[in-house]
Amino acid sequence: MKILLAEAEQGRILRDGAKVVLIGQPNVGKSSMINRLAQEEVAIVTEVPGTTRDPLRFELVIEGVPLHVVDTAGLRDATDVVEKIGIQRAWREIEQADLALLIVDATTEIADSDRLILAELPKRLKTLIIFNKIDLLKRAASEITTRIGSEIWLSAKTGEGLELLRGALLSSIGWTGTQEASCIAREPNVPALRASKIPPTRPARWPAPPAGQAARNSGEARPPLGPLSASTMTNGMPQRVKIFW
Repeated sequence: MKILLAEAEQGRILRDGAKVVLIGQPNVGKSSMINRLAQEEVAIVTEVPGTTRDPLRFELVIEGVPLHVVDTAGLRDATDVVEKIGIQRAWREIEQADLALLIVDATTEIADSDRLILAELPKRLKTLIIFNKIDLLKRAASEITTRIGSEIWLSAKTGEGLELLRGALLSSIGWTGTQEASCIAREPNVPALRASKIPPTRPARWPAPPAGQAARNSGEARPPLGPLSASTMTNGMPQRVKIFW
């Protein structure tokens, strides 16, 4: 059952992907980062703080996994009315995200304002801390783990460290890259799988259906699975289980 649930989760990630938000103070390189990830100029980059107002979205695919990336306004105590609205929208995007990338200027490292942002993030939200502008420090790209969390040191300007970021994005959302026999489970079926009472002695893999059986079943519409238990099983096997590949 653990194997099946793990495969179902991998299928869900492959199907739905994850929402990733870029957050941080103004002028730390969020827009440069999104341009580097997109490999084109989708965001305006200037030296003027508060250039980004509305959330900017683009789709990024890494190893077949779709990531819905959102660039947001710089988080600070703004006085400009329009910028304030942009910051409010940024926090709404954060509430809906699966993963946050906190972009930090590597030349100043983590400031008190960055710590305030971290403290305000939803507890459930996974976070990566990205130290940008290592090209100004003549420092090599690296990935380290600290008491605060996982850190990626890179340069959005040169692209150094981008592969580290790509790998960290996938691992942070739970993607393992294991696609053997993975299945895409419908959402109504996952709770039923978790509530199942299948004997622990059952085989780890079910036998393959007779030749042609899978093809005949492919067009059948089935309602969501009910909880599996001994009463719903025949000879230790579920009476009716359909896996969507």
